[in-house]
Amino acid sequence: MLGWLYLVGVLFLLGRLLWRLGSLAHYIRSFKKTPKPGYCLVQTEGLLPTFSFLHYLFWDNTQALTLEEENKILHHELAHIHGHHSLDMFYAELLTVFFWFHPAAYAYKQALRNTHEFIADAAALRFCDRQSYQKLMVQRLFHQLHLRVIHNFNQNEIQKRLHQIQKRPTPAYWQLKMLLLLPVLGLTLMSLAGRLPESIPALAPVLSEEEQNRFATAEGGLDNFYREVIQKISYPASARRAGIEGRVYIQFSVMPDGSRQDFRVVKGIDPACDAAALEAVRQAKTPWLPAKVGGQNVRQTVSIPITFQLN
Repeated sequence: MLGWLYLVGVLFLLGRLLWRLGSLAHYIRSFKKTPKPGYCLVQTEGLLPTFSFLHYLFWDNTQALTLEEENKILHHELAHIHGHHSLDMFYAELLTVFFWFHPAAYAYKQALRNTHEFIADAAALRFCDRQSYQKLMVQRLFHQLHLRVIHNFNQNEIQKRLHQIQKRPTPAYWQLKMLLLLPVLGLTLMSLAGRLPESIPALAPVLSEEEQNRFATAEGGLDNFYREVIQKISYPASARRAGIEGRVYIQFSVMPDGSRQDFRVVKGIDPACDAAALEAVRQAKTPWLPAKVGGQNVRQTVSIPITFQLN
């Protein structure tokens, strides 16, 4: 019985991994590619965020970035490419496929991902100051992909990276730490082979200084903000008649004083739906709490998805 359960888990996770790789291959074929020294630039036209995979640098060319911000993100992603981090993550994904029942495999993958981000941050910091780089990390937030063999400049682990930047780590230290983890993982897997864990223990958070570093959010939570937007929005009659459904992404900036500015549609489905979503988000009165880096309020760009669905 346990053998069949193990096999089903392996086949499911392996199929999911192959689907993700196939999706990346589709993106590579679909988008415009420009060869560059040491990498290939793929312009996503706002359909995907900026991330790296193998020697491909997927770049969201619809971002409102300064030349300085572009260079910071470029140095970060090139560190992933030149360090062959995608191959490391592919190995970690295979590890979780064949040892899906063991929490150590997931802990290893997460530790490896964090280490890659620390190394890439250290590489980018050689070309800029820490404070401006930390602000960029908080400001440039996008929706996360579920393609976990890629490296995205905007990760959910940004708080850990901010904390690590403040500690001034060295890449060599983290590489040594990962090498020490490999034999420990191997011994643990061998000692517990054949036994399924009853539960996977939660990992303790690295950083709890909410008042020092946080993302911008609506007072009372995003659910409170969405409820107000839903009350203000109306489904355009022309879109209803045409059977138009989909998701509109509205982007705006939360300023250091909590005010919201620079509203725009970054991905739409229909002019009438786009306008209705933009107006509803703009007119929402729910106050926002600004993002913080090192205890100081900073500007952050936020993207809000608004779904239009016919009953």
